[in-house]
Amino acid sequence: MTKQKQIDITEEILAQIEQVTSTTVLAEDIVVFEAAAFSTAALSKPGSIFHGARASRGLLEEMMNALNLNEQAIPIHTMHMQSIELPVGRAFHASIQDEPNGDATLVVMFYLPKDDPLVAKINLSVLDEVSVGVKPVSGLCSKCGFDYFGPDADFEHLYSQTCENDHVLGQDGTQNRKSVGRG
Repeated sequence: MTKQKQIDITEEILAQIEQVTSTTVLAEDIVVFEAAAFSTAALSKPGSIFHGARASRGLLEEMMNALNLNEQAIPIHTMHMQSIELPVGRAFHASIQDEPNGDATLVVMFYLPKDDPLVAKINLSVLDEVSVGVKPVSGLCSKCGFDYFGPDADFEHLYSQTCENDHVLGQDGTQNRKSVGRG
């Protein structure tokens, strides 16, 4: 018997979906999954200004509240093609899970139509990661607090990964310490 990654659909889950979509959805028509969408763990983006950056817990809370309090489901797209493709599913609820190592993870529930080919790929772990788009509002040098996205920053700071005080990200312990953003 194959273990399914999908979660059991409860009346509470159906009510959450109905609240954010204003649509009655039947359990037999959909499949619901949970995914770790974002975390406060250091990002692995070698060669990028974001390599080693950490999102703040506040950002995770903003993202959770945007989904849970705005009463609007967020469309799920493949390959970040939201302006080209139609949504394949909807994210409808989020929570924050505290990890044993001190990090926090934004856990998002989403649903897909039961007959979508993505369901089998997710259950078989062919697809097992998600990605989110977040626009930075700040990125601070860990040594001096220079904001790579602030008014004193320009393209050269981003390109060279060097702040106005000549601290280079990734060298001598310098990090982009608190990169936070809006989704």
